[in-house]
Amino acid sequence: QQAASMSWFFNKQPPERTIGELHAACQAGEGLACFKIGHGSNIPSEQALFFQKACSLNFAPGCYNLSVCFGRGHGVPKDKVKQRELLQRACAADNAAACSNLADMMFNGEGGEKKVAQAVQLFRKACADKHPQACYNLALLVGQGEGVPKDPQLEADLMYEACQMDMQKACVHLQMILARKRAIEREERAKMEAESKQQ
Repeated sequence: QQAASMSWFFNKQPPERTIGELHAACQAGEGLACFKIGHGSNIPSEQALFFQKACSLNFAPGCYNLSVCFGRGHGVPKDKVKQRELLQRACAADNAAACSNLADMMFNGEGGEKKVAQAVQLFRKACADKHPQACYNLALLVGQGEGVPKDPQLEADLMYEACQMDMQKACVHLQMILARKRAIEREERAKMEAESKQQ
């Protein structure tokens, strides 16, 4: 089981407000503004502080980035329980990255009870929301029959989906799956030919 990536969620749009305007908006209760201040800071404790403010204002990406802080011990003490709680909050607001990371923590029993069935459901949800890591992790589970019935075709389909979203390791894994499938087909053909010659 591969660990989900712990990368920042950020807004790729260029800043349209000054830092002073963002601070004023954050003080006025705008979660996005607090989030942008945190993302623009180079000070870990300040990043965590403003992601906390964004999260408290129900801005899901703020909760997600704060979970990353707690997972890494970045600006706050490392705390897997808090990380999982924040991921639950962000996932409930349909943040696909949060659902994928939460699924990974649940599957591995990090920060709380191990919940394989719920983890599989969350990987499915995040994959449906086009999160490549979730599709990749779900493909691994399906391929190994962990928490779900083993299904080679579904494994290939999920790896293909992750590969289509530019996840290089999924593309590599897909080639391995297809090579394995071709090898099995060759063995089956050879077996059938050998049996027909014996008749």
